Amino acid sequence: MTGICIELKTSCGHCSSPLMLNAVTNDFICPACNKNNYFSDEDWQNLLDDAVKEGPGLNDGEGQPSTIMRGAYTYQLMYGKQQPRCGKCKTKIDVNKLEDYSAKSNYSCPKCSNEIFIRRTNDILQKEFSGIKFLVGEDDDMLKVNPVKGKLPSSAKPVLFTCPSCAGNLEIDGTDRMVSCKYCDSQIYLPDDLWLRLHPVKEVSRWYMVIDENALPAKGTMPEWYYLSDVLSDREGNTYFATADDGEGDFIVWSIDKELNTRWIKKGLKFSHERTGMCISDDGNLFLFNENRNSILKLSPKDGSEIKKDRR
Repeated sequence: MTGICIELKTSCGHCSSPLMLNAVTNDFICPACNKNNYFSDEDWQNLLDDAVKEGPGLNDGEGQPSTIMRGAYTYQLMYGKQQPRCGKCKTKIDVNKLEDYSAKSNYSCPKCSNEIFIRRTNDILQKEFSGIKFLVGEDDDMLKVNPVKGKLPSSAKPVLFTCPSCAGNLEIDGTDRMVSCKYCDSQIYLPDDLWLRLHPVKEVSRWYMVIDENALPAKGTMPEWYYLSDVLSDREGNTYFATADDGEGDFIVWSIDKELNTRWIKKGLKFSHERTGMCISDDGNLFLFNENRNSILKLSPKDGSEIKKDRR
């Protein structure tokens, strides 16, 4: 499992105030103007595409900032390769136990007791990125199936405020900036400092995608590639591909069945896409070779596992 950290923010499409995207969801209520901003599944898939595909190839601790302009929004994104950790004390989270942690939703950091939200990936990402298995460290205040405008975040605290006309106590629930005084019927517009106390401005926080690099693509889909080194089929109708996306360390061999479903993917092969070919022996084994190398790699046609190397 590989952890990819994410920090993502944009500006409200209504008032241009900063808007932190600290969770993967479609609807975000702006804390400044209390209006909803909608981000489609396609928006999310576009925003995270580079992070999912390029992030695992980074060195541990290496990050990549980017600015993305899409539709009416301009996004500031930082992604990097980093195992999930507590946002407060930086204690690492055991990725091998995420299945258990996600069943409880909240995980308590053993060092500082910070509550960390953990869940299995949602439909927004699963449809495009089958390799994303878990989301760690999102702001669960932002996760609402049907956002209610004006609902106070859990971090907000009650405050006292009096009517400037009659000094009567006002009933403020944070749902509207225009409040009616029940004593004198005056209409009071809540000042910025009070409104921000009720709706604290969010800061961008780091959350994580946990990716299984060996996960197969969704049914009916295949890996993406740019370079095709070789392709061949066996007697059972299975097809084998040797491909690379950018040609630098991402060479893979993979197979599909008659229905175009991906059977297996073999990564981590120290081959170049240039001058590489494949052949199938009479006993059905797959051989991978390169004109610039003096060795042949033998792969199982069932799962792509390496059988042995034969020296010439």
